[in-house]
Amino acid sequence: MCIRLRLALHSAKENADGGYSSETVILTAFLAGLGLAVAGIFGPRILTAARDVVFSD
Repeated sequence: MCIRLRLALHSAKENADGGYSSETVILTAFLAGLGLAVAGIFGPRILTAARDVVFSD
């Protein structure tokens, strides 16, 4: 998985002018979905923790 990710990102960098490959689009969609899932699960806890932060001098 890590090797395929590295190859997909490397080929995306080389083909920057040629558009995005389908693997790059799928990978981007997967990472965006993963980010939304994590935010959906842990979002309330993160917001609560952020409200409790107190900065001192």
